[in-house]
Amino acid sequence: MKSLLISIMFITTLFCGCRNSEQKQSITITGNLQGLPDGKIFLINVDNGNKVIDSGVIDNGKFQIITDKKNRFLTVNLMAKDLTDTTRLFAYPTHKLHQGKPNAFGYFILEDGICVNGRLVDFNFKAPGKLKLVNVSEPVNGKQSWVLYNVTLDFPTSSVDTLRFNKFKENVLKYPYSYYLLNAISEDISLLTNRQLKETLQLFDKDIKETRLWKRLLNLSRETVKNDSINFKFINSEGDSISMLKPKDRTLNIIIIWASWCGPCIKEIPLLKRVYEISITKKNLNMISISVDTSFENWDNAVKKYKMPWTQLISTDAEETRKLFFHYKTPSILPTILLLDSQGNLLDKITSHNSNKEFIEKINNSIDIFTN
Repeated sequence: MKSLLISIMFITTLFCGCRNSEQKQSITITGNLQGLPDGKIFLINVDNGNKVIDSGVIDNGKFQIITDKKNRFLTVNLMAKDLTDTTRLFAYPTHKLHQGKPNAFGYFILEDGICVNGRLVDFNFKAPGKLKLVNVSEPVNGKQSWVLYNVTLDFPTSSVDTLRFNKFKENVLKYPYSYYLLNAISEDISLLTNRQLKETLQLFDKDIKETRLWKRLLNLSRETVKNDSINFKFINSEGDSISMLKPKDRTLNIIIIWASWCGPCIKEIPLLKRVYEISITKKNLNMISISVDTSFENWDNAVKKYKMPWTQLISTDAEETRKLFFHYKTPSILPTILLLDSQGNLLDKITSHNSNKEFIEKINNSIDIFTN
């Protein structure tokens, strides 16, 4: 049995063309793709605007990319450029379904020993210019991407959603090495209580516990937002730190959380302008938009373009934004509107609406109740 296992491991290694990196500070990706023309191949960071991390040379469909170990667990993809300057972006098969059919993902999670093998099949989509979208016949190997491609999340919808919370914990117990599961927690951290967050974090293995994200989440799990620290501060266009809540004579605070790149947020601006015009005479009202843009310039340009007459702030501290969502137990959905009293207590929140009329009525009803 042992000799059979060794033989299987040898064959798998030979097929992938992979070898363990002797340089502990590096991560090696290799590939052998039928139908991939000679040229260059680039490793790109999907979460950072497809920024190129490293590159390699394609020779007869084979390539190798060596990158720094600090890039481990990044969400990445490959981009190839052949000698005719044609660019190819890759998608990989998964066991997750979309509209009842197997879904393909244009990304994987970076770890050492990744092998990208198979043959290329053109995607059934006409891309502009010299861009081609291609399917790879085989999924990316690696235990991180296996969880990404195979495990369907059943994340709790609220802190009292015990059934789904327990199911999510079961997945963490099965795959304690999964950065994908850890990242799922960070994206919806506001749906967990401090106790649930801390309890789940302790289930991950040593490698995950060494990541910056795990340590940051652990710090949040220990934190209790005191009443006198509810008034979060954000930055205006002049760089001044401004409190989210106005003085106590303001009985209603409308806090709009948005971003310049968020389509639904932009679509909502005309509705917010109508709300502002209707309620501008209300003395006990404070209306503030807080952007979660990572680019100050993009945010500033959007503010000037859309000419929103109420106070505009930006969160330049991702940790402060997480605390805001976490404190109000609000999913990280954009746009989100929080209706708060002068003490920062949550009166209502809006994360979606079925019609423009419903949206206007819901906010105006709150304004009438809390400012009269």
